[in-house]
Amino acid sequence: NLLTPHLLVKSGKDAVNFRFPFDEQTCSLKFGSWSHTEESLNLLHMDGNRAEFALEYQPDTGTLVNIS
Repeated sequence: NLLTPHLLVKSGKDAVNFRFPFDEQTCSLKFGSWSHTEESLNLLHMDGNRAEFALEYQPDTGTLVNIS
């Protein structure tokens, strides 16, 4: 069995939901490592070009339920 490390991503962007689901928001994400230097990391998008996320949003609580 291989140990697969998990990833937890948090963004400091405040959500503004007054136009949901027709709004568009851009958030910056910064990735790094506690155990490797920036020079030893090689982060690539899965398709080699860009990353896409599917979001499941619960508007009554303002919670993202699922991100895939």
